[in-house]
Amino acid sequence: MNYRDYDVISNKYKEFHTEKMKADFEIQKLTAAKNYWKTHDYDPLLVKYIDDDKEKDFQKVKKDKEKNWGKEQLGRLPPSVKG
Repeated sequence: MNYRDYDVISNKYKEFHTEKMKADFEIQKLTAAKNYWKTHDYDPLLVKYIDDDKEKDFQKVKKDKEKNWGKEQLGRLPPSVKG
């Protein structure tokens, strides 16, 4: 017969129940955090990307767009207004 550490009927560990439940909770919490950060790369509270390289790339693209902002509008103006 196999010894089972967990009793499914009483829903408790047979020995050191409190310590084992705390350990299980910590493992579940760490696993949930790991799975969350696999799919989420942006932190809305800090308003930035978690990965520093991705944040730098984003800031570079943002500065490039700021330099050219409004120039596209000038191209859409009618010739009478341009000259």
